[in-house]
Parts: sequence; C-alpha cells; structure tokens
Amino acid sequence: LPYALNQSGSLVFYFLLANSDLSMAVPICNAMALLFSFVTSWLLGEPIQKPFQTALGASLVLAGVTVCVSSQEGEGGHEQQQEL
Repeated sequence: LPYALNQSGSLVFYFLLANSDLSMAVPICNAMALLFSFVTSWLLGEPIQKPFQTALGASLVLAGVTVCVSSQEGEGGHEQQQEL
C-alpha cells in the first residue's frame, strides 16, 4: 500500500508538471511532500522527536507555498489589467 500511494503521488506530480506553470508546480509538490510525510507519520502514531519545531517547520512551509501562490496570482491579474 505505501508503494502504491508513493506512485500515485508521482503520477500527480508529473500531471502537474505537464499542465501547470513549472515555477509553481515544483515548489508546491516538494512542500506538500514534506507536509504529507509529517501528517502520515503522525497518523501512524510514530513518535515525533521535536513536535514544536516540526509544527513550526510545517507552518513555515505552508506560509512559503501561500506566498508563492498569491504572488503568482497577483502577476496574472496585473497582466490582465495591462491588456485592457
């Protein structure tokens, strides 16, 4: 089962690479891989050695992805305004 989940994640990664902006797809996929690993470990009951630092790191990764996505959306809106 873990192998099948890993391979399905790879398929989603390649799908995103083919159908979206490369500068957005790669950082988002890499960040989400870290977050999914953290959440999966937690759900499986694995001990987290430094829970505060792990949660802080996951929060910073989410904040970075949010900044990337919002800056990309802002650029798209700016281009549309220039065309009008």
